[in-house]
Amino acid sequence: MLFKKSIIKAYELLFNIKIWFYAKILSDNPPAGHLKIKSPVVFIGCGDIDFKGNDTQLGYYPSPHFYDCISHIEARNKDSHIEINGGCAINNNFSIIAEHGNIKIGSNVLIGLNFTCMNSNFHSLNPNNRGDENEIEWGDIIIGNNVFI
Repeated sequence: MLFKKSIIKAYELLFNIKIWFYAKILSDNPPAGHLKIKSPVVFIGCGDIDFKGNDTQLGYYPSPHFYDCISHIEARNKDSHIEINGGCAINNNFSIIAEHGNIKIGSNVLIGLNFTCMNSNFHSLNPNNRGDENEIEWGDIIIGNNVFI
């Protein structure tokens, strides 16, 4: 039993290093504000990623994909802004990508497993215009307070 507890403690330490590695080493856009990172998340892009208030949590144990996923938050361009307010909990294996404009998540929002939020189609729907940045469509996304997804 003591051996098993030692193995579990060692794994927890390695998992915490993995969380740190993705947030601090592989991320190129550190978020502003206070949050609790419980499973690996990468923060990338040129825009703003802001956590307002307190008690926002990314990742949840013992939900599926806790140990085997990497979540993704990307404010892709300089005019992209992602804001997540206090008291939110986002489960494992999520991705939030703002191509341009805003994605705002209100206070006390609970978001379940495998959530994806993208405010763009990222390319023209016309195959002849793919690659033309002027053809990209996007719009702001606003999720209100006390929402459960």
